Amino acid sequence: MIYLTKGNKRSALIDLRSGEVRTLPNEEIGLDEEEADDFKPEMYLHGVNCFDVEFMDVFPNELPAYHELRTHLQTLPSAFNIRVFIPDQAEFSADEVIRFLKDISKQACHAGLVLIAAGEQLQEAVKEACRWIRVVPMNEGREGPYYHPVFTPMQGVIASAKHHNLFHHSRISVVFENGQLTTRDHQKHDIPKHQIEVCRECEFRDICFDPRVPVKEGSKYRYESDCAYDPFAAAWRE
Repeated sequence: MIYLTKGNKRSALIDLRSGEVRTLPNEEIGLDEEEADDFKPEMYLHGVNCFDVEFMDVFPNELPAYHELRTHLQTLPSAFNIRVFIPDQAEFSADEVIRFLKDISKQACHAGLVLIAAGEQLQEAVKEACRWIRVVPMNEGREGPYYHPVFTPMQGVIASAKHHNLFHHSRISVVFENGQLTTRDHQKHDIPKHQIEVCRECEFRDICFDPRVPVKEGSKYRYESDCAYDPFAAAWRE
């Protein structure tokens, strides 16, 4: 099924099954705003109801031993997707990371485990040793003054939400450091894009995974940085 999101100048046609996104000028769509709303899903994600959260993002500044990890995991909600982030500057060997991933896989209740890593040697080592774990290269971000939005966080995967913020909804972040576990609940940042200034005019608002934290000023929300896409001009900024 194809859903439509109307922006200031253009509208996005979103095929949630194939992951294809096309845009057309509003005058070519032939739907008014109320009619376009009928085409937008309440939520389209791949999670199932038996899990507490959709995403658990793990940022290990250290790799806890098996018994320490078990103690930490007992305090955390079950997650449909667990993603482990290993940046290029992390001083972990491939064997240490593989051991940590296997420990999580054994102890945590999840439906999918993903390693997001910067080093190519680490990526290849994990692919060889843990074929059931999905390995994704880490996106270090693009240079420049603007935030560059992400519409498909993983290849072939697309999601859409009208009344939630796709990035912050049903997500928890976890940091292991100095023998301690620190968590960040994203629920307070789950502000739908149609309530955020500028984003509310964008045709991509329902499929945008945006890790930025919205700031409230009075009764309105906004982001402190500008996006590379300008919905008022229907054009990308350099």
